[in-house]
Amino acid sequence: MARKMNEAFAKAVSKEYQPSETLAAVIGNKPVSRPQALKKIWEYFKKNKLNKGREISADEKLKPLFGKPKITMFEVGGILNKHLKG
Repeated sequence: MARKMNEAFAKAVSKEYQPSETLAAVIGNKPVSRPQALKKIWEYFKKNKLNKGREISADEKLKPLFGKPKITMFEVGGILNKHLKG
């Protein structure tokens, strides 16, 4: 039973999704898994020095994605879910 759960988890984690146009402006338009998308968006935050502690400020590319000027790190996953189609 544990093996079936592990296989199901691995399949779910590796599933690829198509980023929305808004998200693609930040992470690219190639299909990615949810963990890959999360990694890419965090790389973008750090590269552009947008995160201060738990808060992330939106630049011009992120404003349409966030829908507001700032979010907390806890909101990132929910935003990604809305912008990954698959």
